[in-house]
Amino acid sequence: KRQEKELRRKYEEILRHANEHPDHRVQQLAKLRRLVLLEGVPNQTPEECERVEQKCTLRGRIWKVLLGVRSVSADRYINVLKRGPAPREDSKQIGLDIDRTFQKDQAYHNVVPAEKLSRVLNAFAHTVAEEKGKTKIAGYVQGMNLLCGCLLYVLPGCVSHHSAGTFPSCSLLVCASLTTNCTPI
Repeated sequence: KRQEKELRRKYEEILRHANEHPDHRVQQLAKLRRLVLLEGVPNQTPEECERVEQKCTLRGRIWKVLLGVRSVSADRYINVLKRGPAPREDSKQIGLDIDRTFQKDQAYHNVVPAEKLSRVLNAFAHTVAEEKGKTKIAGYVQGMNLLCGCLLYVLPGCVSHHSAGTFPSCSLLVCASLTTNCTPI
């Protein structure tokens, strides 16, 4: 318990310092990556789970930093949600994926009901469909439910939607920078 509290304090300090001193973000990001690799991330508290839709958990804030998410437009998310269900070709897959997502994990389902996951996946499918013509992005693919499901466990819906959108474009960069920018263990 005491170690967990100390680990939370270390993360909070890194995140606070990066926010207060934008010119130190690169150094703080390296510290954050190193801490994740060496000590892991503390478990969510019951209080964090209860208010995840209003406020990012510590894990969620760490994900945002690692994914390079600085600001999120709730208005954009709301406008995408107003479009309703995803295009037909994606809608069937989304329905199947929702039923498969962490089926036996009641703690997960207490935090992320199926409706919440459905909203984010449908919004993500609409967003991807918009981008499809501009880039070589694949579109909605099986497995996005797991990514979005994990994000929803630690982030509010609009932040999860935005973060999932950054994931395909930055996942290779995260892996590459972990191996080139981190001080060897």
